[in-house]
Amino acid sequence: MKMLSIEEREMIRDAVTAAEAVTSGQIVAVLALASDTYRFIPTMLAALVALFSPGLVLAYGVTWSAADLYLLQGTVFLLAMLILHVPAIRLRIVPRTVKDRRTARMAYLQFFKLGLHTAPERATVMIYVSLAERSIHLLADHGINRYATPQTWDEVTAAMTKCIRQDGIVQSYLEGIQRVAVIMKQHFPGHAEDANRFRNDLVIIE
Repeated sequence: MKMLSIEEREMIRDAVTAAEAVTSGQIVAVLALASDTYRFIPTMLAALVALFSPGLVLAYGVTWSAADLYLLQGTVFLLAMLILHVPAIRLRIVPRTVKDRRTARMAYLQFFKLGLHTAPERATVMIYVSLAERSIHLLADHGINRYATPQTWDEVTAAMTKCIRQDGIVQSYLEGIQRVAVIMKQHFPGHAEDANRFRNDLVIIE
């Protein structure tokens, strides 16, 4: 996925502004290029390949000295590191469960780093999208979670995930923002005096 243009960011900002006009809750859209570097997994795999490389040589009946086998291990390790650390390859070899855990962790960190837990009504929802992992996480403060179940947010996430595959990231954000606004309006309707606690611009984490 490519980074969003200025016009696309403005579309997301305008959608947040329109959504917050009907609710006293807050909606914050966050876009991360990646939620982790995942350098530890290619390093582990390279080490495993290097560890077993002498066994493959010996299995074919080739007799090498200990020094040659050590040299082989070092060479295999370096080559495997170079190949597996290519960004496109590195992301492909990382298990989906690991990506989901790292993305969820980063989403939680950003929620508190941005101070989204400080809104008086505790009715803030963060829509977090991580480009590299192609992962979406919704985090809601306990004010809105008193009324919305985890299944509610799972349904929004599923709709955004389907939309991002068919129509792209911008439409996915717009879909998510609209759905979250409908949920929040039911329990936290807007009032003229409501203050906008957080900026409506898309927060980008590079």
